[in-house]
Amino acid sequence: MTTPLCTIDPECKSEALYSFVWPWGEAGTCCAVHTVHVNQKADALGRGPVQLMAIDPGRPQTISRDERARLRADIIVRDEDCQALKSQIVELHKSNDAMATEARRLRARTAHLEGVAKDAADDLEAAREERDEAVAALADVTTERDRLRVLVDVAAREAPERG
Repeated sequence: MTTPLCTIDPECKSEALYSFVWPWGEAGTCCAVHTVHVNQKADALGRGPVQLMAIDPGRPQTISRDERARLRADIIVRDEDCQALKSQIVELHKSNDAMATEARRLRARTAHLEGVAKDAADDLEAAREERDEAVAALADVTTERDRLRVLVDVAAREAPERG
């Protein structure tokens, strides 16, 4: 930001320390030397003393009407963008809530199905144990049957000899 120069005398290249506005609306800036000149001119015109305001070097410069209009247009555009983003955020929040609900439902279903799968695995293991026991019993029965057949065959061969 550049420091304004005194506008009272075109020859004066001093840094302006004060700003002022004439009663008819014209504004200007002046250095310490030309403050007296501004008040004398106001007295000569019969307008009374002009109020001088110290220029704050940290104060932003005034902007033109065109700059103000451009900035207001930017604000309107950005406000519309913000509203669109807010709408997007609302939609994303709703979508996130729906996904969270679906995730909870799927977790509950998974827990249920894991229980069902564990029960089925337990039932399968029990069925395998029963099958193994049945196969062992079948083997025992088959062995006994074969032993009895041998005994029947032996008894049948010995029966004609005894008789």
